[in-house]
Amino acid sequence: MSGDFIKDTAEALYLARAHGRRIPPLDPQTVGSLDTAYDIRDACDARASVSIVGWKVGGTAPAAWEAIGATEPFYARLLAPFCVKNGANVQVPERILGLECEYAFTLARDLPVRAEPYTRADVEAAIRNVFPALEIVGLRQDLEKPQHVFQMISDFGTNVGFVAGTPVEDWRDVDYTGQEIAAIVNGETKTTGTGKNVFGHPLDALTWAANKASSRGHGLHAGQFVTTGSAVGIVPAARGMSVAGDFGPLGRVEARLA
Repeated sequence: MSGDFIKDTAEALYLARAHGRRIPPLDPQTVGSLDTAYDIRDACDARASVSIVGWKVGGTAPAAWEAIGATEPFYARLLAPFCVKNGANVQVPERILGLECEYAFTLARDLPVRAEPYTRADVEAAIRNVFPALEIVGLRQDLEKPQHVFQMISDFGTNVGFVAGTPVEDWRDVDYTGQEIAAIVNGETKTTGTGKNVFGHPLDALTWAANKASSRGHGLHAGQFVTTGSAVGIVPAARGMSVAGDFGPLGRVEARLA
């Protein structure tokens, strides 16, 4: 795919995010490949020219892959202006897909690019803490929902906003696959799930992210966090609503969609 196509598409997506606009949907056949979708996303991030505070993993439910033409999860950077602390307002456009409740891990040391794949034990050795998180997801394209994973990856990995809860240092003691997580909108529990819905286990999603980033020449750095995918799917929400995730002993994370 030509550099002009990647640059022009990234510019359109960046301006749409910056100004709360929508653009016509990307044609998956024109994008053509996973690498081109990631190249567009990389160009979007470069155009934004802001700090990278973390990374996200999306598409961690294999049962959903066929519907969007995926064969694996995807990953994306999380940019500082769109990440807030627990209880804050999240600025969102008029239409979003909704919210996700996720386990996020802060890194205590780098996971650099390397030829040898990372094991889960390698990744666990790099973790500083875990915290409950909300991700607000949506598209800058004029779609009610994504039709193809290329559209999702190119479009900032569907990220609209991110809300970080309180870190817990004893991350090894968390029951990631057994603890029920509740997604709450305007005070009402809409659905529940567990970390088992996150690629089988959130730490497996984190390991996948370290290896995928390495394969594309991106190391993960100490002090950054990685949020590992939704335990509850995408829960519909809209501007003006209050949203929350109750992670049991790990605590509660909440925000208002402003």
